[in-house]
Amino acid sequence: TGTSSTGNAVTDITGIANDSSANNSSAKVGYGYRNTLAIVNMGNDSTTVGGEIFAYRGGSKDDWYLPTTAELNLLCQWARGVAPSVTTACSGGTLNSPIYGAGSAGFVILQNYFSSSEHVNTNVWSQSFNDGGQSSTAKLNLRNYRPVRSF
Repeated sequence: TGTSSTGNAVTDITGIANDSSANNSSAKVGYGYRNTLAIVNMGNDSTTVGGEIFAYRGGSKDDWYLPTTAELNLLCQWARGVAPSVTTACSGGTLNSPIYGAGSAGFVILQNYFSSSEHVNTNVWSQSFNDGGQSSTAKLNLRNYRPVRSF
């Protein structure tokens, strides 16, 4: 889990369509990397979530990114040990469940995690790992984040 950080330093990121609701569709799986590049290309440096994740080099890898709402929803399901379904809201199970190997994943139950999915120019969608809810969060609010990568 990344330290709490503010969202994007600029509003309305060019290249990321605003979603009127959290978009948990298979079409949005894999968009997090593209979104993170768009965030960084708008001038966000390592003092913002997108820039900090883009600069992250965990495991000597340089392809970390900020997940979309769909990717966070699947990650929440994995962390809670419930069957993954991108279109089903995350619920049930137990946080940091060992069922899928998330036992030591270290997700924080009382925090929401930033996504790279924009709601409106000043807000992004975030994911609660406590109740699985997704909500619109001001970009300047402090939130946790989880760098992810494709493999």
